[in-house]
Amino acid sequence: MADGYSLEDARDYAVVGCVELTGAGNSIGYTSGQAVRLPQVLEATLFGGRLSAADWRFVGVPTPSATEFKSFEDVKRAFVEQLSYAIDLMIRRTELKDKVIVENYPLPLFSATIEGCIESGKDVTWEVRVITMPQ
Repeated sequence: MADGYSLEDARDYAVVGCVELTGAGNSIGYTSGQAVRLPQVLEATLFGGRLSAADWRFVGVPTPSATEFKSFEDVKRAFVEQLSYAIDLMIRRTELKDKVIVENYPLPLFSATIEGCIESGKDVTWEVRVITMPQ
């Protein structure tokens, strides 16, 4: 209900994937692609913005590496910098993904099963764009 669902709708939910909850018949409900992987953020923190999976290229923000930290406070500050960067990047990628979906991959059959789409004449992906993309 804190996300704006009525009590009736909050009790009528579906599970997406492993643990994500979504409204049934009134939401697009996809959650893939929106992730910040904390182990990678920690690795980027300890290696100055570089990741082993990227052949040690910069993928984060340049911060001191493990051998340059003077205190645990330095580690925490670098972690916050890497995490902030990762969250910002996730948001930008999600907005771009949603824009591509809206412009190239409408879901008319799925939209016909979602409350309000037929009445508004809008694809369910448009509703996602309205929420996440600046107009």
